[in-house]
Amino acid sequence: MTLSCTCGPHPVVNIDLDSLNNSESSSAAQDACSSHGCFHFRISVPHDDPSPLHNLRGDLCSNIESLFDEDMVRCAKLNPGGGLIETSYVTATSRRSATYRGRTSESGAAEQPEPKQSWELRRCHAVVGSDVAGESSIVDERLQQASGWTDGLHRAAEIVVQMLGVDQNTILQNGPCGCSDMPCEDKCCMDLMRAFRYDSLPSDQSRTCPGSSPHSDWGCLTVVLQTSGGLQTYCHECDKWSDVAASLDADTSKNTIDLFVHVGDFLSLATGSKYPSPRHRVLCPLQKKEGSYKESRCSLVYFAYPPLGKSIEEAEMKLSANDTTLEKRGASLRYDRYSLLQNQSTQPSDKSAHKDVYDRIRTLSFEEVIKEKWAQVQRK
Repeated sequence: MTLSCTCGPHPVVNIDLDSLNNSESSSAAQDACSSHGCFHFRISVPHDDPSPLHNLRGDLCSNIESLFDEDMVRCAKLNPGGGLIETSYVTATSRRSATYRGRTSESGAAEQPEPKQSWELRRCHAVVGSDVAGESSIVDERLQQASGWTDGLHRAAEIVVQMLGVDQNTILQNGPCGCSDMPCEDKCCMDLMRAFRYDSLPSDQSRTCPGSSPHSDWGCLTVVLQTSGGLQTYCHECDKWSDVAASLDADTSKNTIDLFVHVGDFLSLATGSKYPSPRHRVLCPLQKKEGSYKESRCSLVYFAYPPLGKSIEEAEMKLSANDTTLEKRGASLRYDRYSLLQNQSTQPSDKSAHKDVYDRIRTLSFEEVIKEKWAQVQRK
């Protein structure tokens, strides 16, 4: 495969919800995914549009930060110093699981915890009971707001899939999750959103202790809203990291939402790397004064996975039926560049083993593959 430069500045795709079928915007999204595997996504949302994208407006930095303040820690009985706490909530309109993750090691073999906390919300309403609701209106109110962010980011993912022109039922579960407002004993979709808070670090630790270590994402698409810088992508050709701007314009109008979208391993493999899956990392903000950990970086990250039961092989066949150029691309895949094909619970392995992993998981339903990956990165 011929390498191409994927350094910044990253491509920009603009779209207005009033003109979703704009061929120019669709071509721009396809070109960006082909060249870089990622792009800045600026969406203009009319004020009277009922889209859940409106949930992504307002002072999101303060709202995300509030998920990790003392009230949330006390009411939800969390441990801000680390540990894994499972909790759930019930609102008037939905039932969704919410998981708090403290400063744990998500890199599998990492020797030290990554300096971040997160709340994880699944789009599936797979909750039978509630540990939080009724105990604290603060927790319930804030997690209900986060539920709206999940819906908004999923809507953005739907728009991207539409623009790419790929079979939507193969790449993304559109619309509400399968169980709608009813409790679900078995999770009906894998999609999830994580609200992150990264600690500030001294300058001598900012590179040696990243908030998120270098990796590629496993699923179809990842949609990011970062309230400040920190996200970086890696160019294999230039051996260089590039900053991803938090916002393209500090004076962005109130009806425009700036996001960053990148391709995941599932979609990249299913397209024979026509759409590369970018390697990326997150650097924590620098402390403004010694010993101060109050400055932080907040972000929302939505992980869109394929519908349940889908395999990489099935997606390959479905997508290549509509795009014959994909059939010959698989032979030149760089399997060692996909975190999906690495054992992330151990040190880097022999590159030849990655093709063996691909051959083993290619026909499996992707939820089976994801369960194995979650175990590798200590997300039990």
